[in-house]
Amino acid sequence: SREFRSSFEDFLEMAKQDPKSKYYLQAPLVLRDPQEDGSIKEEWSKGLTSRLRKDVEQDVNWQRLKSIEAAGRFGEWSRSQLFVGPGQSLSPVHYDQYDNIYLQVSGKKTFIIFDPGAAEGLYPFPLCHPYDEYGMVDLQNVDHDLFPQARQTLTG
Repeated sequence: SREFRSSFEDFLEMAKQDPKSKYYLQAPLVLRDPQEDGSIKEEWSKGLTSRLRKDVEQDVNWQRLKSIEAAGRFGEWSRSQLFVGPGQSLSPVHYDQYDNIYLQVSGKKTFIIFDPGAAEGLYPFPLCHPYDEYGMVDLQNVDHDLFPQARQTLTG
């Protein structure tokens, strides 16, 4: 896979022009930094179109988000990421450093969520490794000889 930078609009145009390719976009939408005076400084991604930003600002139910934050004891919402991909996209085993609220705009997504105690059986990369947020186990093709504890983790 290759990494390149483009605007959201350019990404959509490339995906439309080349429908056989599997374009995948992961990009920050907004970072929110609480200030000492209680205000929040927002930094929006420069690659966003004004329409997408307007959609985010207007169509998010902010009251509902606040109630979810409170119920989950997540603390102040601090970042939003945008993921856009074709059907049959598969993310490798990983953990997120932030609490998440997931919104599916179109299509469907299946999550497999493991108890944190199962981490050993997913064989995480060592700390300070470039992939230290990922597991080495490929869930679609588990090598039980290389990862013998994976069987117990995956079968419960």
